[in-house]
Amino acid sequence: MAETPEDEGWVLYPPLDREGAESAGYGTSFFDPNGGGDPVWLQHVFWVLGHWEIYSILLMLLAVMAVSVLTPFPNTSKRDLSTLLVPDLISGLYLGGIALFLAANFGLTWRMNNMSMDSVLHDTYYIVVHWHYALVVLTLWAVIWSGYRLFDKIMGVRYKRAIGVLQFVCFAAGISLIFLPQFFLIQHGMPQRYVDYQAEFTVWNRISSFGYILALLSLILFLALIVEAMVRRHGLKKQK
Repeated sequence: MAETPEDEGWVLYPPLDREGAESAGYGTSFFDPNGGGDPVWLQHVFWVLGHWEIYSILLMLLAVMAVSVLTPFPNTSKRDLSTLLVPDLISGLYLGGIALFLAANFGLTWRMNNMSMDSVLHDTYYIVVHWHYALVVLTLWAVIWSGYRLFDKIMGVRYKRAIGVLQFVCFAAGISLIFLPQFFLIQHGMPQRYVDYQAEFTVWNRISSFGYILALLSLILFLALIVEAMVRRHGLKKQK
């Protein structure tokens, strides 16, 4: 872990991150090149830590999805692990198609470890699209999908299927409208971390903003579905 400066930074990241976040208060110059700081080095430190963080988050979500896939099979308690493993993985391939598509996109877009690609795509919207498609969207899909699969066991009542389908379609359309236009922004040369942008980037940014609103409304609809189920369960308890 100490072969390269980046790997040394993985060990030192937590205290350095705190130092960087509070540099204004302590008067340090960790991010300021004039005081000997190096923001680019900090980016390498972040990415070395971030890779481990991705896997730790995804492993937990994969475990939740595996449990939710196993529940439809009858007599699971009478089968050993080797017998359950086959239908579990096959069902995961069938039911987790969207997650697999996003994971494939994660792998296909993983080019930043190549120096020639990194020099071209560094600090562009490519980084934004890759990161969010790989982790954020995949994580949200896993949470929502697992929530639907285990909904009746957690809430005690079934969710309204029509609302669930509407939420699913709106969320899928929303995230696609958010991130797919950003690939075109990459081709047009829009940089990352800019508050304002030139006129030629307006159309794709507006489409991406509309997708954000649609995805946000779909998540609100998911919360409304949960609230409706809780109210309906409370009414059933009163009737009993």
